[in-house]
Amino acid sequence: MPALDLLSILFAARYRPGMDQQLSSGVRQVTRPMAWLVVPFVVLAGLGALQLYVFPGETERYFAWTLRPQPSATFMGAGYAAGVVLTVLSYRRQPWATTRIATYTIFVFVCAMLATTLLHLDRMHLHSNIASARVAAWLWVLVYLAITPALGILLVHQLRQPGSDPPRTRYLPGWLRLALGAEGVTMIVAGIVLFCWPSQSDRWWMWSITALSGRAIAAWLLPIGWAGLQAVAENDLDRLRPAAVTYTLLGAFWLIALARAGDEIRWQRLTAWLYTASALSVLAIGAAGWRLALRDHRQPHSMP
Repeated sequence: MPALDLLSILFAARYRPGMDQQLSSGVRQVTRPMAWLVVPFVVLAGLGALQLYVFPGETERYFAWTLRPQPSATFMGAGYAAGVVLTVLSYRRQPWATTRIATYTIFVFVCAMLATTLLHLDRMHLHSNIASARVAAWLWVLVYLAITPALGILLVHQLRQPGSDPPRTRYLPGWLRLALGAEGVTMIVAGIVLFCWPSQSDRWWMWSITALSGRAIAAWLLPIGWAGLQAVAENDLDRLRPAAVTYTLLGAFWLIALARAGDEIRWQRLTAWLYTASALSVLAIGAAGWRLALRDHRQPHSMP
């Protein structure tokens, strides 16, 4: 069964109006191998979201390593849930110009998480006495060892395909580009600091973190920040729509996780309030972009 047909079954995907015209006019489409690779990613990310966001207290038995306290697990679970939403919404629509925000974001994430895994193999449940934890750890390591180079190869193959991007017709307003850019830079800087100095970061982070959990959190901050900056570079509301929906839900997931965390959050630290403000801004920026993207296509924005 062709990969795009399988995606249609899984995601109820349909070509957008005008897809036939795009195919005949030389617009670059997603390759079938790339579409195939999305399917296991969505399935595994969905399982990760279920495990970490819904059952954060069971990581000792059912996850690759033990995550304590629970806010670390729910933060990662929110990232997996958002990744599922971004990927499914992006791959429901063609062409490549619409799906590449999701694809590049996934690639940044899997590279960062693979590096985190290899740096902390001694913390994985690879030799746990609990069979479910041991299976989860080995599956985790093997999946990231396989999917990271595979996605890199398919990205090179994708970029070598003939065709061009459809013209931009609905540009982002200047204030939205500024907000997305500021949010993206902030997250990337925070991600770099957490990844490079995870042990020292516990001194200022809003809940207790280990070197492993700090780098795992960084592995999510980096792609989320990348997605914001890439949305600025794409500068098109039609291409932004999947990312805007995802941003909205991600902000909501983070806020719900904060409410669930209770006294595990170090509210006496300024960073706890900055994190809350960041979650609110992600929710607001995403909702604003979503609303703008849904406006009548007959009223395009002018170039800022």
